[in-house]
Amino acid sequence: MDYKISVDLLAGFKGSGKTSFINKLAGYVWSKEKTLFIQNETGIESLSINNIKGNWKAEEITGGCICCTGNAYLETTIEKAVKEYRPQKIVLELAQTANIRDVYDLILKIKSADCYINRLFYIINAADFYKRMFISEIFLKDQLAIVPLVVLNRSLKLSEEKTEEIIGFLKSANSQIEIVNDCFEEPTSPLLDKLLLMSEFKGIKDKKSPKSFTNLGFKYSDFINN
Repeated sequence: MDYKISVDLLAGFKGSGKTSFINKLAGYVWSKEKTLFIQNETGIESLSINNIKGNWKAEEITGGCICCTGNAYLETTIEKAVKEYRPQKIVLELAQTANIRDVYDLILKIKSADCYINRLFYIINAADFYKRMFISEIFLKDQLAIVPLVVLNRSLKLSEEKTEEIIGFLKSANSQIEIVNDCFEEPTSPLLDKLLLMSEFKGIKDKKSPKSFTNLGFKYSDFINN
């Protein structure tokens, strides 16, 4: 198949700042190509890309996480876009329950175009970290093991000590992971270039499951006291 589409994934729990991240980066990162924005989850902030110069289109996939509903909705959305729009780039904002491993497999099975994951951004709300750890420790660890970059949002609301503690937990799940703190307010061109470089996706390799955060000093009481 000679028609290739690069896909940038944005993953993270609801309220982490995925849509905010898109709104901040869209004009700089995704305005130079024909881009299809797909939202699989409507968050607190609406997708606002009217200020983007260039050729873009936005779609929303409702009815649940694409991992749970299979690739029918995703395939249909992309197939329609290929026929009507011919995008060069797809930016896919995942639902909070989406498993990146499953999404990776779904994208490789798209028949209407040769799609591949180019970048992967995982957004974490630092102020909400302990709550998410309390609820979804195993799921979070599994996702962190395969992501190249974590954007740690709202870390300025925490003490420096607490932020460093969270970074330590993230590194324990994936020692190779890149972590960037609060870059939402006024992202500079050098920082954005750095984010693009660090978020390059190099595939999924089977990795040894990291030690439990609880074995590294994490206590659920930290969530209560946070």
